[in-house]
Amino acid sequence: MDRTKATFVLQALNTNDLGDLCFQFNISSAGVKVDKVERILSNASGWPELVEKMTVGMLRYVCEEFRVPTRGTKAELASAVEAFVEQASADVLERKLNGMLLPAVNQTGIGWSGETSVLLSTVPTILDITRDNIISVLKDLKLSRYDEEAKAQDKIFSVLVDRFGHDHVGREGVIGGFTFTQIDFDITRTYGIEVKVADGLFTFKRGKGHGIERLLGQLVLYQKHYKPENLFVVVAGEVSAAQRAPLNELRQLVREQGCELICPST
Repeated sequence: MDRTKATFVLQALNTNDLGDLCFQFNISSAGVKVDKVERILSNASGWPELVEKMTVGMLRYVCEEFRVPTRGTKAELASAVEAFVEQASADVLERKLNGMLLPAVNQTGIGWSGETSVLLSTVPTILDITRDNIISVLKDLKLSRYDEEAKAQDKIFSVLVDRFGHDHVGREGVIGGFTFTQIDFDITRTYGIEVKVADGLFTFKRGKGHGIERLLGQLVLYQKHYKPENLFVVVAGEVSAAQRAPLNELRQLVREQGCELICPST
């Protein structure tokens, strides 16, 4: 596999996995995703070494992003990724990675470390921070397989940082007040994003009630800081047929507060 194709593989990983890979190569993990990717590629001798440093979890994650089989040994997963990437065109790979920033690639002089280096743009295409752009990015996310809020948040954070800049996106922003409320993501202290998983929203938990009740209460508190139209709820996970009607009702309740609910999987 040449370095250009390997670039797409690394872009499929989330920011935390790329940070772990940087650690494996004993290099800095500073910067946004495209910086990490360039640094890893510049230190890897080739695809075999890259596979050696990657964990089974990382390879399975890449398989999921490319929608290829995710079962098997580490060697089998690596072979599945390599086979798909080698056969796919750049256009197909970009569509598979929709919602992620892909670096501009100069098609001449492709190589790994110690060879003629491929020229990657290290400056991400940062979007203007507007309500419409935030909604567009959130709607393009692929979140149906994320059944845990923490994992969904990692995925969303990675994309938000790449699209709006690391300096503009914060996690667990403190709203303040006697409740010491925190929102999952804050963008320039103007926009707030709360992440929920479908099963958690529609399941009753002893002592906590339904997730819907908690969410609606959170939105009331968040509006102490954010304008309602600048608050977004993102629902991750697979939405079952039985959950679709409650989800539509919840969307209406959220909109009645002036906020927006986005469920990319529906």
